[in-house]
Amino acid sequence: VGQNCALAAQVGLSGGVKVGNQVLLVGQVGIANQVKVGDGAIVTAKSGIHKDVEPGSIVSGYPAISNKLWLKISAIYNRLPEMYKILKQLERNFKDKK
Repeated sequence: VGQNCALAAQVGLSGGVKVGNQVLLVGQVGIANQVKVGDGAIVTAKSGIHKDVEPGSIVSGYPAISNKLWLKISAIYNRLPEMYKILKQLERNFKDKK
């Protein structure tokens, strides 16, 4: 673990993990074996890291993806069943018109 890092409660680091300088690991983050977390990276709460994290990036989720994408996905997550239903209906309508 590098200099000036902050690790919150229940952060788990597997063997061989390398954490750069000024990294923030928020609560309940888990990092798999031999992963590198670059300088200045931020890993948000309850994230699972299975591959290297680029310096300066912000990642979220399990498996961890860019925070920006994770926020978009989270915004529609609860609507997915209804969206799926609509998509299936559109597919049936399209198929019937062929």
